[in-house]
Amino acid sequence: MIVGRLIGKSCRAAFELKIAPSRVVKLGSCDMGIDANRREWQFYAAAQGTMFESWIAPCHHISECGRLLVMDRCEPIPAEMASGIQIPKIFSDTKIANWGLLAGRPVCLDYALTCGQPNDPNAHNWGMRYPWPTGYQGLGCEWANPTL
Repeated sequence: MIVGRLIGKSCRAAFELKIAPSRVVKLGSCDMGIDANRREWQFYAAAQGTMFESWIAPCHHISECGRLLVMDRCEPIPAEMASGIQIPKIFSDTKIANWGLLAGRPVCLDYALTCGQPNDPNAHNWGMRYPWPTGYQGLGCEWANPTL
C-alpha cells in the first residue's frame, strides 16, 4: 500500500504518501471531490509564472480521471503567526485549515474554490487581506496536522 494514515476528510480524503513523506495524496470520494482535484490541478497549472505560484502548495500528479491528486505536504500555521499573515484576495475559501506552511512560508493547500484565475491579467490588482483576526486560537490544518 502506498498510502499511509488518513490526514483529513471532506469530499476528498487526504492521506500520507508512504513512498514520498513530503507529499500527500487527495482521493476524490465523489464527483464533487474529483471535480475539486481537477480545479486545483488547473489552478496550479495556470498559476505557473504568476505572482500566485508562490502562494499555493505545488501539485505533482493527477490521475487521468481526477480521482487522485498528489501535492506537497505542509505544516500547520501556528496560532501566533496567523494574525500577521496577509494573503491575496483571489483566495476566497480562507478558513485556516486550507492553509499551511511550506519551507516556512504560508501557502494555500486547498485552492479548489477561488474567486478568480491566476492568469487573469487583473488578478494581481485585487490586493491583499488579513483573513485571520488577532487572537486567532489555532484550529489546526486538516491536510497537514500530523496529530489528526
